[in-house]
Amino acid sequence: MKLISISDSNEFIFHFNPILMGKVNSTRRQHKHLTIPEVIQTQIIDSLLQSNQLSFCTFYCEKAMLKTIIYSDGEITQQVSQNLIIDPELLTSLFRAHYWTISELLLVQKLPKKTRINFWLILVLLVSLLIVIYLFIS
Repeated sequence: MKLISISDSNEFIFHFNPILMGKVNSTRRQHKHLTIPEVIQTQIIDSLLQSNQLSFCTFYCEKAMLKTIIYSDGEITQQVSQNLIIDPELLTSLFRAHYWTISELLLVQKLPKKTRINFWLILVLLVSLLIVIYLFIS
């Protein structure tokens, strides 16, 4: 199974299951990077240029769990499945994998300087959001 696919609406879909979660967590802990197919790299820039946003959806065992939309102006929209909210351990694990995979996709891009600055701002906001949600469920 592929970890990353692209929907017909140019949404980036992350497909996780317990085995892929283990592989992603291992890769992340070893400070390695994902190998991103060129077609997906190209689609990131195309999506941003065409719609001024990037949309990422994480599925876990074929169920939609998280969705993040990052707009070019820095706004972020986050949706979390109710099933995920009642399982704090899975929530934390999926958030880590979701945001790490997003950062891996964005880091491989050769973006203009202004876009790179916006990316780091967005990444800081995403991490802040993760901390707030973690504190909320604790």
